[in-house]
Amino acid sequence: MRGCCSTCICLRPFTRRWLTIHHSRDRFTRNYSYYEYIEGLYEIGSLVVSISVPSHLSRFVDEAKNCYAFQQYNAVYLLCRTILESCVRNICVRRRLITPRQSNPIPIEKYRWYDLKDAVAKGALKRQIGDLYSDLSSLIHGRKVASSKEAKAAFESTLKTVHALYACHNF
Repeated sequence: MRGCCSTCICLRPFTRRWLTIHHSRDRFTRNYSYYEYIEGLYEIGSLVVSISVPSHLSRFVDEAKNCYAFQQYNAVYLLCRTILESCVRNICVRRRLITPRQSNPIPIEKYRWYDLKDAVAKGALKRQIGDLYSDLSSLIHGRKVASSKEAKAAFESTLKTVHALYACHNF
């Protein structure tokens, strides 16, 4: 059976699920070119660390990259704060400063952010984390909207900070 356009061939009659997927793809290609998407992924870069990081941290990084590629700069900013909090929490668990639960993630509400930050970083790194966290929080509290340049800078700064944290703890 021939599909609804020249780019698809349907082997089954149209279903609601197929129509949703097909038309979502059409909206994607109308709003974004594949070139822009790949260019965005390339531009944002990636995190390379020589230790194992929790799977949820890797997923947050991947999602932030995808959000950047789709020009969702506020989402990148929000995910950067989540990445930073997840990293600090993971280091606290590895150093046995907090007790992990069976299900992840550990509720950070149970602990004060600044106590956790102070437990994993000292000196310049502690100030760097504090400044970055404050900047990332400005969007969450409605004090700013992230531009492409700001989202990219926040992502790069977050990845550098995460790398520095893991390196300082020799993980």
